[in-house]
Amino acid sequence: MGVWRGRSPFSLVLRLLIVPMIAVLGFHYASFISVSARDPQFNGKSLCSSGAAATCAEQLMALFSGPVRAGNLTAARAGELRSCVRPLVPYHEISPSSGCVLDDESYAVPSTRRRRRRLQESQFAMPQFSSVDDLFEVNAMLVNGGDIDGDAREKMERLAQWPPPEILQLAKRAVEFGGDPSAVLTELSPIRHSVPDVENSTAERCSLTKYDYGNRFDDDVINSYIVFLYHAISMLSPFVGLNVSLSRFDLFHGHMFTSYDTSRLGILFHSREYPAYDEKTFPLNLGFCQKGSSIPYDKSMDLRNILWLAPLVRCTKQGIADDWLASGALLILDAREGGVVYRELVPEYLDYVRTISEDEFGDHVADINYLNLDISPPERRVFIC
Repeated sequence: MGVWRGRSPFSLVLRLLIVPMIAVLGFHYASFISVSARDPQFNGKSLCSSGAAATCAEQLMALFSGPVRAGNLTAARAGELRSCVRPLVPYHEISPSSGCVLDDESYAVPSTRRRRRRLQESQFAMPQFSSVDDLFEVNAMLVNGGDIDGDAREKMERLAQWPPPEILQLAKRAVEFGGDPSAVLTELSPIRHSVPDVENSTAERCSLTKYDYGNRFDDDVINSYIVFLYHAISMLSPFVGLNVSLSRFDLFHGHMFTSYDTSRLGILFHSREYPAYDEKTFPLNLGFCQKGSSIPYDKSMDLRNILWLAPLVRCTKQGIADDWLASGALLILDAREGGVVYRELVPEYLDYVRTISEDEFGDHVADINYLNLDISPPERRVFIC
């Protein structure tokens, strides 16, 4: 892990130029670099969005977009992609009888596969939507560190799979407007909230967010759902090999996007944001925000990219339907060396830090920050930039 594979003088020069850029701009500006660096080929990995990366991202989302889209992948390719996915909650496919095929869809499902799916129809899950009360109840336990029993765990999974109506409406709006980021941004309150000091960030001259202020959604239920996602990731990640803290050095931000192919709403979270400087294991200076970090640079860096996908609504020629193609998904992308995510989604100049850009998945909407602040209610810790 972390071995630089460049063999040409040109690649070495690029590394020497780009790594200081990361140090100056901050670790979470790696997505900016991925767009700004425009060399078409970099020793087998693209410096910008390559065809392979775009295809890989689209196919990854297809796995969690209902049986019709998933069925267009070969078994070998689906298996390769699944080998680099660690689900935090179970993904439930929708019964084909409840509208898995778009009216204007061009996918052709082989008859043998169609018959097999009819036989397995009873194994598909039907939507069981969460309520706002469920969200508030689970958040109270997660934020206050309460015990999560079997019933609470089931509610957590259902919240990720089938969120409350307010989140479903936002997901529908994104699709209805063809993934236009402004369709989501218009749901933000115009009130700006100044970003306060976070774990002594001011004294360290550390700017964690794109701006020194942030907005929140006008509907506070959506802000509550953002709180839920962060705490659910922190609580569930250890079960798949990643211990996450909601600190300014680890998990505090994600990038909201609308997917290129289906306009589906999603957030790509980045944990392990500022690993501690170490001359042997991590000799990279990431700037002011790295100072004071105790985050180790180890194999857990492979798991720093965490993906949430909203449920995918069905579209017809007449517009948005009332049923769904796929449930929500919450999963970790395993960028271990040699795996398909590492090969196709992580650009070579960022292989050391395993950063995947949301630009591979869709159009950037906003940065979703959840800061480690001792203030209540927790929705006030959300800053959208």
